[in-house]
Amino acid sequence: MIAEIQRFSKILKVIYKHRLFWSVRTIADKSAKKSDLAKAGCNLRCGFEDLGVLFIKLGQILATRFDLLPVEITAELRKLQEDVKPFDASVVKAKIKEDFGKEFDQIFTEFCDVPLAAASVAQVHTAKLADNDVVIKILRPDLKKTIAVDLKLLKFLIKIISLFYPDLNRVNPSEQLNELERVLTDEQDLLREAANASQLKRTYSDSKLIYIPKVHWEYCSRNILVLERIYGISINNIEELKKHNVDLKLLAKKGVELFFTQVFEHCLFHGDMHPGNIFVNINPPFSASNPSFYAVDFGIMGTLGPKEQYFLACNLWAFINRDYRKIAELHIESGWVPSDTRVDVFETAIRTVSEPILERNISELSFGEMFTSLFEVAKEFNLQIQPQLLLFKKALINVESMARQLDPELDLWSAAKPYTASWVEKKIGFAGIVKKIKDNLPVWAGFLIDYPEMSFNFVKSMTKNYLKS
Repeated sequence: MIAEIQRFSKILKVIYKHRLFWSVRTIADKSAKKSDLAKAGCNLRCGFEDLGVLFIKLGQILATRFDLLPVEITAELRKLQEDVKPFDASVVKAKIKEDFGKEFDQIFTEFCDVPLAAASVAQVHTAKLADNDVVIKILRPDLKKTIAVDLKLLKFLIKIISLFYPDLNRVNPSEQLNELERVLTDEQDLLREAANASQLKRTYSDSKLIYIPKVHWEYCSRNILVLERIYGISINNIEELKKHNVDLKLLAKKGVELFFTQVFEHCLFHGDMHPGNIFVNINPPFSASNPSFYAVDFGIMGTLGPKEQYFLACNLWAFINRDYRKIAELHIESGWVPSDTRVDVFETAIRTVSEPILERNISELSFGEMFTSLFEVAKEFNLQIQPQLLLFKKALINVESMARQLDPELDLWSAAKPYTASWVEKKIGFAGIVKKIKDNLPVWAGFLIDYPEMSFNFVKSMTKNYLKS
């Protein structure tokens, strides 16, 4: 109870310091100026950073809600940074003994006390396992207790704020809190991240485009993750890449190719593709003129089912061909906007925001800006969209940003076109129909074989019940 009172006191101080009540009121005001919204977003970002892990994660979730919040708010929340002090290396050693029943030096031959990275949820150290270089990721001590207290207080605060600002209910605070709780629950179980990494590695086992580090399962637990250590150059370290004569234009093109391959071929994509998680592999057998990628941090993964893939591919294809009518129809068909929405009115609204963007030079066209503008318009038509598609948009913005940093002249639209065209042909073209029939033949054949017996049993059962009555 004392800890909760002390924590609540700190939260109130941060609210006062960063004018968070004014910020919330500004966000709730539909007529707020853009400059005020930008200031409110900055206040939120600074306040969340001061309050730590749970609030930072909440900000990161809200940063993807382009369908609910003004673009000025989401733009600021995407800048959230984690500035945390590392915990002592002795905690790592003690936790390894607790989880695996062995002294630290019985497992690892080398260990670096200075962390490679320290974040609000976990800390990473380099080590050596027999002949393998590895990294050890371990959850921060007392993380679950801290999050539980903050979550309880945050739920209370949301109830109070909602009483004063009922307009905020359009953001659906309870839904955002549920999503926050789910994300934090996932991140407090490193076995989930290990499983994600393992699945990605299996998916890309034969790929020359990306390498996923090996999971050392025998030394993984809910609190500890041990992965093969990779040696690469951060994708945003342009100077270092140039020193190694890496073809930056080719690298940008490959990055876009990798992302769309994940989405449209494997239905599974890295949901947190920011520069800190993507490295360039220039080690043998890959040459500087044919670079590939390393990926790390697999806590957030996106999956797309056939229906989501269909609407996503068709929307992208329609954008590329400026078929605004089709975009409007797809949004209604998918249930993203109400079924009684007038197609012609929605089509006009989409055209109004899209045409100015599509008339720019190829190098200035932006998928991220296009989707953001579309969501801004669709909000007026009561847009409802699934979290996985919002995660896709966030990942796409990160990929686009990294690619443009490498090659400002990159034609992203041309890079995306082959993937959308190929997917549409494979799934809903003639070849796709033939494949679907072929895939379902065993099921249909089994049904036809069993149909006479099923019919006889049904009639027999009905007759028996009739005679009883």
